[in-house]
Amino acid sequence: MGEMDTLGPFYNLAIARVILDASDCGAFMFRRIGEPRVNQLAVVEHRLGLCGFTGRRIGEVSIYALPGRLEDIFLADVDDLPRLRQGGKARRAAKDFLTFQEMELRESYAFFRHIGIGK
Repeated sequence: MGEMDTLGPFYNLAIARVILDASDCGAFMFRRIGEPRVNQLAVVEHRLGLCGFTGRRIGEVSIYALPGRLEDIFLADVDDLPRLRQGGKARRAAKDFLTFQEMELRESYAFFRHIGIGK
């Protein structure tokens, strides 16, 4: 949202509000706003408030929700989020549980594979 012009963040936040309203979790979370050339974090946070979101920054993560949701997270006196644990299990690569059709991938994937990114 940092690189969007004046109306871009409002459009994205309106769509986020519709999605979150139907979500069981209902959290809009981000770590970074993107390139902050146009909008700084304070501006993005202000726009979130104008769009009806409440939230706070916990550690390095901003968490926003619609009023009346996730109140316990916002009221808790915490300075970091709990980490997800996998019970000692090794992480699985996406290719182990997702299938990809080569013809449906963008050209950039072939380039990334060629230069060794994502292995």
